[in-house]
Amino acid sequence: MNPEPTAAPSKSQGQATFSAIGDVQVAMDDAVHEAETARSRMSWAGIAAYTVLAYLAGLAALLSLDAPPRAGDLLRVPLTAAFICFAAAWSRARWKARARNTRAELKSAQKAADSLAHESACGLDAIRAHMIALRTDRPDCASSEHFSRLNQGANRICSALRHFNRT
Repeated sequence: MNPEPTAAPSKSQGQATFSAIGDVQVAMDDAVHEAETARSRMSWAGIAAYTVLAYLAGLAALLSLDAPPRAGDLLRVPLTAAFICFAAAWSRARWKARARNTRAELKSAQKAADSLAHESACGLDAIRAHMIALRTDRPDCASSEHFSRLNQGANRICSALRHFNRT
């Protein structure tokens, strides 16, 4: 006595909807992960090189004067120039990193919005197909108030998606 193999259960309408929502969630998780990896790039080597160069330029400028420098000036003047250059380079690198992060976050948000728009359009097409099938099966439903409201809602979603695709 071998048990008969059973057929795989078919997906219900709710499972298909949850599947679409899961696809959007996966796209959003991928986009957030891309934004997190873009955050950790700030080049300290360039900042240090710029600071050392400013220190050497300040020291060379001090030594090129006609009068001999005092002992305290040999440290103070080049370190002041180096500190100012360090602050400028660090500030530039920080704002550059912020701009890069903002660009990555905007790109990931755009990807998530595009994915959501695609899934919404697919859902809207399915709703319209079922409305057409219901009209052919039951012509008396096509004239009801509920059916016209469903059609108005589908048209509103369609116009919102068209507006989203234009921007």
